[in-house]
Amino acid sequence: MVKKILRVGVLNNFNHTDAEIVHANQLGKKWNVFVNSNAKTPIRFGPAVVTINPDLDKFIEPSGDITKISAVRIKVVADPKLSVDKAMTDAYTWASTKGIPVLLTAMRFTSEDMMKQYTKSPKLYKWDKNYYRLKEWSDITVPAGAFFCDEKHLGCPTCKNCAKLTYNEPDAEIYGINLSESGKCPFNCPGCFAKKCLAMTKTKTPLYDKPFQNKKQKGAM
Repeated sequence: MVKKILRVGVLNNFNHTDAEIVHANQLGKKWNVFVNSNAKTPIRFGPAVVTINPDLDKFIEPSGDITKISAVRIKVVADPKLSVDKAMTDAYTWASTKGIPVLLTAMRFTSEDMMKQYTKSPKLYKWDKNYYRLKEWSDITVPAGAFFCDEKHLGCPTCKNCAKLTYNEPDAEIYGINLSESGKCPFNCPGCFAKKCLAMTKTKTPLYDKPFQNKKQKGAM
């Protein structure tokens, strides 16, 4: 039987409030649940996949119960500016000292001006499907043993690293949910995928409290 894994927090952040934790525990009775979180909020629920350089040019050390972290997500930039390079290095180092797996996410930029703030070589990116995207993973310097998010650009069915790192389920189907208790994400990270998606909806808010599969999770990229 294929396992189904539910990512809690797709278009909003899981902020580890009491109300969110109650809801996540309820979902855990039917699903294998992991939460999508940000190092700007203390960790209280797990398994959690936590972004630790959300602003690209700053490493933010996770606080709270770090034993609940199954992996840290690091946004990576090719030929990064000095502050971005330092943030990535600090993030790698912290994860290594804690023995926490690293999941690399290639940063996508919503504009040329934004891209030039963080990389010294815009030529390493190409405009594709409303973003400037990394052309080749080989242009990224990565630590040994790191995992890649959607390395082949074919969506979750060919990747599933988040499922492997949280539940060791390489054959799982990945779904997502946005909790109404989380509301809109309080953070304003550069080039935020969630905010860009929400800006194109009529209500400008996530679909709340209903499991779904988006195009990436279906593999329909």
